[in-house]
Amino acid sequence: MFCPKCGKQVPDTIRFCPECGAPLGLPREVPASPSPAAPADQASPTPEPRIQPPPPPKAAPQASFGSAPASPVTPPVPPMAPPAPPKKKKSKLPLILGLAGGGVLLLILLVVGAVLLLPKLLFRDVEVDFTKYATVSFEGYDSIGTAKPGYDRDAFLEEYGEKIKFDRKYKPANYDGTAAEYLLDNYFITWYLDYEDSYELTNGDQVDYHLDVSPGLSEVFNVKEESAVSRELPFTVTGLDPGDPFDPFEGLQVSFEGMSSDGDLIIDKSGCIDFIRDGYFLEADKTYDLSNGDVVTVSISSWYDNKYFLSEYGKLPTRTSAEYTVEGLWMPLRSLDEITSDEDTLIKEATGATARKWLNDGLKKTQSISDFTYFGRVFVTEDEISAYGTNNILYDIYRYTLTAKSSNSNPDGVFTLYIAVRVDNLNRHGEELEVDLSDPTVVRHSYKFEQGDWTVSGNYGYHTVDEIRGHLLPEAGSGRTGNATF
Repeated sequence: MFCPKCGKQVPDTIRFCPECGAPLGLPREVPASPSPAAPADQASPTPEPRIQPPPPPKAAPQASFGSAPASPVTPPVPPMAPPAPPKKKKSKLPLILGLAGGGVLLLILLVVGAVLLLPKLLFRDVEVDFTKYATVSFEGYDSIGTAKPGYDRDAFLEEYGEKIKFDRKYKPANYDGTAAEYLLDNYFITWYLDYEDSYELTNGDQVDYHLDVSPGLSEVFNVKEESAVSRELPFTVTGLDPGDPFDPFEGLQVSFEGMSSDGDLIIDKSGCIDFIRDGYFLEADKTYDLSNGDVVTVSISSWYDNKYFLSEYGKLPTRTSAEYTVEGLWMPLRSLDEITSDEDTLIKEATGATARKWLNDGLKKTQSISDFTYFGRVFVTEDEISAYGTNNILYDIYRYTLTAKSSNSNPDGVFTLYIAVRVDNLNRHGEELEVDLSDPTVVRHSYKFEQGDWTVSGNYGYHTVDEIRGHLLPEAGSGRTGNATF
């Protein structure tokens, strides 16, 4: 058998383990073998009690053929071991002390680990996307807009205010704010726009936002080194006010006066928007020496462009120029064909009435007029016209018969004469003929007739047609041109 405590193999008949003293239970009885009766006087020897290991088993003697069987041998019974002394109850103090010591050691290890690991846990490197908070605001009017770069401080602090920490080796003195605030306030990141991206912007333009991040950022804060990268961020210009459109020529009155080829431009701004009316914004490419049919361009002065009107008045001109065709300038008649039949009638009425009145007022008591009739017309024009001189002359010629009664025995004189009535400056003004018919002038020319011993004479008449031509038609090279209808 084996000891249940130490595992030592022991004989089956012992009660205690000779190795560790553990109780093994009652020994088993070995049954006695039957043997022949011993002599009466022979007693079995009694062995002395002692503890000894059991002897090895001996082989039983074999009987010889024909010999008597040997007497059976009874093996000795080992002596009973003395009972083991009672075990002493073990003390639990060493166990308690051991457990307490282990707990203290574990606590020390936890404290040391916390001291070593907690800073690393609290000071974990943060990856920061600085580009998320870049801002550009646009304001003003389209084509003169401005851009202002900025940074969304509130959003940045909300995201990283608790995450960004100072490096353990760096702590600014006398600073009570957070590390994230310190980062923003001390130029670890800066931003700007180029000058050309800041002014005179139009909706749709692109501006480049420069974001510079200090490469030493990771040495001061728990920010990953790869976050410290400078970038250019494109922004598209939007939201600029297009301005209030206005027509600078609305209400503008343009007219022309004077003679064609020497006309003047007249501009009336009283109906225009107030700042056009009161300012000096408009100019014309030509203001004088104008002729009918010319085109005059009135435009906003080059000193004032769209940007000026947007910045000063918040208004954008819908156009910067307007064209006007010269018309209505009067033009001296160059030919009698330019006179309409109605105008011809009016002229003849005026000149005929003047001639009749003149003749009647100049007649003597012995003279009379008869057969008064329109005869023809002479028209003379200046080769170079002028706005201030006489550019043409119309002569209406009337023929009449003058009868002079003789005061003696001489017969009465009957004479055919011609009288010329002059009208100056016949001008065409649009569709109308402009001419002063209020007081035509009778041409002075002397005539004289001899009748027997008396003479008939006067200062306003012609004897013949040739005489009229010679007197009224200009000579060649005089700078004037004339023609007669007769």
